[in-house]
Amino acid sequence: DQWRLERTLSVPATSNDEAQYSFDCVKGKERHRIGPAVRLLQDGTAAWHPRSLREWLRTNTKLRPTDVVVACYPKCGTTLTEQIVLLALNGGDAASLDPLSKNAKNYLGDEASIGKVWPEACLRPDDAQAGGDKGKEEFVPMTRSAFDALPAPRVIKTHARVRNLLGNDLGGLVE
Repeated sequence: DQWRLERTLSVPATSNDEAQYSFDCVKGKERHRIGPAVRLLQDGTAAWHPRSLREWLRTNTKLRPTDVVVACYPKCGTTLTEQIVLLALNGGDAASLDPLSKNAKNYLGDEASIGKVWPEACLRPDDAQAGGDKGKEEFVPMTRSAFDALPAPRVIKTHARVRNLLGNDLGGLVE
């Protein structure tokens, strides 16, 4: 008996979003779920967020030439990479970082001299959607205007592929 990978439909496709699939490692009667359910795109890549959010981010938010983008596959060292980048930008001053808050600029606000933002997790189209809703650390809602007002360099976390980055009209860099 050998291990095999099985794909299971978790959430059917709708007119507004792709289907979500779960993956299991199976050997005989033993079954282990691998990670969360993901949306599989036509090109075979995975998407972690609904199509409507991905499209809104792609068309309404833009990267700047001064942005630092930390892009890693989930669970493959994103937080470690963020810490290294933030330490480098803070001149190695570890006391200025707050790992318990995941160094989320949208969570720390003006208390942090520098932090990262995860647009797919926190950006909302308008104040009504961001107001009053308190998420946890990097999920605390932030409006696009607040995101645009962040000083350079903005540190942006993402698990998106290059073609799905913010404002990807020219490889992600638009302005």
